[in-house]
Amino acid sequence: MVLGLPEKSTPYVPHQMSAFTYSSGMGRERTTLGWGRRFRDACKQKGVPLSQVAANLELSESTVRSWTNGVRDINLSDYFRLCDAAGLDPAVILFAEKVDNKFLAVGDAWAKTDDIGRAIIEGAAQAALTRQATRKTGTSE
Repeated sequence: MVLGLPEKSTPYVPHQMSAFTYSSGMGRERTTLGWGRRFRDACKQKGVPLSQVAANLELSESTVRSWTNGVRDINLSDYFRLCDAAGLDPAVILFAEKVDNKFLAVGDAWAKTDDIGRAIIEGAAQAALTRQATRKTGTSE
């Protein structure tokens, strides 16, 4: 016996692995067609590499790639920062298949108009909501 250890000792492996079958549900599902794909495609179309987006955010490129590939979750504030750093509209990236061009046109008009124009847009929106409500209740306008 040397130093209090038996002559033949078995090495200790603290995290000994047991055999198990890998299940496809064990890994994280990657985003292949969601907002991440649309974001990467839009960046490519604008000629903005992900490395530049990462530099604008003072983050590593691997972080940005992990978000857009679906490997890591992204919180809402980081999502908005990401789109801003790439010069992309977050609503268009997130809801691309569901965005109505008329809705986008209203947003553009709102951004380009003055207070009077905005009041007209708000009035039109209120009239549309009132009309919708009266149709649901069956009352006349």
